[in-house]
Amino acid sequence: MDRHGNIHSLAATNEFGDINSSNIGALNDITDFMRSNINLGSMIRASGLWYQGKRQAWFALPLVGSTENNFRLIVGFQDPVAEGQLAPRFYMSRRDICPSLWLIPDAQNVPRPAFGDNAGFVWKADQDARNKGGAAFPIVFETSGTDLSYVDQQLATRSKAGHFLEITFEPRGDWDLTVEVHWDDVLTCVKQFNMGSGGAVLGSFILGTDVLAASVVRSVRRRIEGSGRRVKLIAENDGLNQDVSISGFHLSFGLMDERWT
Repeated sequence: MDRHGNIHSLAATNEFGDINSSNIGALNDITDFMRSNINLGSMIRASGLWYQGKRQAWFALPLVGSTENNFRLIVGFQDPVAEGQLAPRFYMSRRDICPSLWLIPDAQNVPRPAFGDNAGFVWKADQDARNKGGAAFPIVFETSGTDLSYVDQQLATRSKAGHFLEITFEPRGDWDLTVEVHWDDVLTCVKQFNMGSGGAVLGSFILGTDVLAASVVRSVRRRIEGSGRRVKLIAENDGLNQDVSISGFHLSFGLMDERWT
């Protein structure tokens, strides 16, 4: 990462005649976010590491208005979509202050991220249990407001009515993921999706009545309300150790009658 908050791939600089392709931040449209949210004047304090175990680049950065690294940006690299082309995913966290980042071998001698905070404590990161020192913290993710024109260009100017929202996930436990549905930036409904398997564990179920719990991928559908041109989803869970594993959101909608009267 350079002093302007641009993230570069050194491998991409080997491409003949196209040095701009090294800036994966610009290629993935996060440059404006970095300039608007990161205190570039304090980038000298930023730290970073390469987490080979998950093919992730971790950066601890200062937000605007702060000189401490109170923002963590994680760039995960999956398999290349094509020769020489990266397919990064970006994750963000404001939970910790990280003046320093480094790697500590775990019990299997795999290097895992760790950081020192502003109070002098050292924390191991990327742990299975979702808590910090036994305290819960929220996870929140949201989609951008979309008019669904990426499906069909004609949808850009059409009003849509929501019918159903379906979530595909890997069961993690008997707790809920709360999903808000916004049409044209107006909250129209809130739905709960249980992250459990929907079955009973062995020894507690009734033969002929219950189904045995399983860890296979599930899909749950809920009816939704509201209409508009643009739709946005906001999902949240703030329970102790209540993790979620979502693989997809599926929106069912219909076009509204827009005849002039």
